[in-house]
Amino acid sequence: RPDLETLLDIYRRSFMLVKATVCDASSTVPFEAATKNCFTVRSIGRGDDSLIHGYNCLKGPYKLDWLISACDEAIKNEHDRNRMLANFRNQLSQNSWEKILSDVNDVLKSKSK
Repeated sequence: RPDLETLLDIYRRSFMLVKATVCDASSTVPFEAATKNCFTVRSIGRGDDSLIHGYNCLKGPYKLDWLISACDEAIKNEHDRNRMLANFRNQLSQNSWEKILSDVNDVLKSKSK
């Protein structure tokens, strides 16, 4: 398995991440890819993640025809791809570990009063 620096270099040199799984839960892979301007096409059968079709990625059913069509769309539609990548990076900047930990700390403080 490659180390984090190698993975980040792969994302940096890649145009698109294609993540297709029958059953999955949240994963950091699309987030890591987005930090390196690598667009995500997500195909999932069952499960959940924080990717939103048309907002920060292209996401759809676990079907090869849909996946091929979505990859083709991502390649051909630079404007939408860039808009969704910008949304993803904005989402990431609003949800840093520092912010999450600060929010949790605020809740814990309010509960202890």
